Amino acid sequence: MKVAVIGLGVMGQTHTRIYAEMPNVELVAVYDIYQEHARNIANQYGVVAAESSMRSSRCLAWTRSVYALPTTSIMSWLASPANMANMC
Repeated sequence: MKVAVIGLGVMGQTHTRIYAEMPNVELVAVYDIYQEHARNIANQYGVVAAESSMRSSRCLAWTRSVYALPTTSIMSWLASPANMANMC
């Protein structure tokens, strides 16, 4: 199963670590609104740091995503269809 983790706070980093260790899971990307943080985590696990400018077709290749989003401001940002469409 391919997985992308969206939101790299404490819980998102925990999800990332656990998915990276699971034998039947392929961690393919991580995303955070703080791109430098996302790139650091992505480099640590050898995956893509998804950016808002990436094509949404990359999202279609992912079979599952995990959202670890603790704050309402981020949830509000993700609730916008325009932001979701441009995130991957």
